[in-house]
Amino acid sequence: MNVQQLLTGLEQIGPDTHLLVLCPACSSVHFVNASTGKLLGAAVR
Repeated sequence: MNVQQLLTGLEQIGPDTHLLVLCPACSSVHFVNASTGKLLGAAVR
């Protein structure tokens, strides 16, 4: 799943911090890792 949201200015946020993001594509909320941009609970490959 892709979240269509620009995340900028997150350099000072810790590596294990997740942000609540409103997705304009599906109108749902997602938790996105601030340092990696990956979704919380996304499958590890």
